Amino acid sequence: MQQRWTIDELIDTWTLLPAERDLLGNKTGSTRLGFAVMLKAFQHEAKFPYNSHEVPEAVVEYVARQVGVPHEQYRAFNWRSRNSSYQRQDIRTYCGFREFTREDAETLTDWLSQSVVPREFRAGAVIEAAYQRLRTAGIEPPSAGRLQRFVDSAQRQCDQHLCQKILERLSEAQQARLDGLLKTTTAPALDAVNEGERMTWGCVLQHLRVNSEKRGVESVAQQIEKLRFLRALDVPDTLFADVSPHVLVRYRERAATESPSHFRVQTAPVRFTLLAAFCVTRMAELTDSLVTHLTDMVHHINVRAERRVEKKFVAEFRKVHHKDRIWEKLLEAALGNPDGTVREVLFPVVGEETLRDLLREFKEKGGYPGFYLDARSGIRS
Repeated sequence: MQQRWTIDELIDTWTLLPAERDLLGNKTGSTRLGFAVMLKAFQHEAKFPYNSHEVPEAVVEYVARQVGVPHEQYRAFNWRSRNSSYQRQDIRTYCGFREFTREDAETLTDWLSQSVVPREFRAGAVIEAAYQRLRTAGIEPPSAGRLQRFVDSAQRQCDQHLCQKILERLSEAQQARLDGLLKTTTAPALDAVNEGERMTWGCVLQHLRVNSEKRGVESVAQQIEKLRFLRALDVPDTLFADVSPHVLVRYRERAATESPSHFRVQTAPVRFTLLAAFCVTRMAELTDSLVTHLTDMVHHINVRAERRVEKKFVAEFRKVHHKDRIWEKLLEAALGNPDGTVREVLFPVVGEETLRDLLREFKEKGGYPGFYLDARSGIRS
């Protein structure tokens, strides 16, 4: 029950109508106020408050003013007395409701397992649906704890029915291959899955769960090997076609965390459903992972190619032209002032940066500044 009420909300929800005032009869004090609060609370939520603290103080004060009882007396109302039980029965009758029975529990559980649990994935959605179902039927809901037990029972019924249906769709050969995932093996055909290292496996399932975080050809090969192995199990892609995606995800998460020993003690319907759910979803995950890995590889190749092109472009841009003329100027300057320093004689003729580019270019080509060795004609400039 919400804790903050505006004045308009109080008027709309908690105002006693004339016919409802007549129900108060000759009740006085805390009994009169408690009855009025229970009546309006039941009309609002189709269930009684569990105790006095569930009802906000502002609501109690608003109702108290209408019935002419100090709101402090509300805390003195005994919610567990025989008298309050009679009052709840009067309120049910007035609102057209009845108490929850054992037959209602069976009917509600069956309805939840067939119509709600298969399509709802939010934890509170099934509870909300149960409350709405009971309200529509004019049935006071059980306590929150009992209702949660019925919801849990509906979940189990739904899972049992679905697991049995999945088992019936699998052939004996498919079941045998799925059971093989739980066997200890060195699996030579799957050596690529083990990061290229040969080792004894705990079971195939444990290693099929592992994701490769590396990028490159080796990682792609590992993912392809896992995908081929899963496809060889021949689990139909349409096995869970009529199963809600959130249910399949729940089975996948359970299969991804349970140990092989837990799988082995499960009943056949549960074991094969979990293994099949893992295989179907894992194949989709590996396919997506391969696309990501290949995309990264192509991107990496493109980046490297772009860098090579940029490097060649920069080298070509920085290439020194008219080298013969430069050497001529350098030699003339050097011979014209043989006793001078490089900075004083050569740099004024050819800049320091140009000389560095010239040296770099000749080093990249493996030659010597101004000269190279020709096998046929000797040393040439």
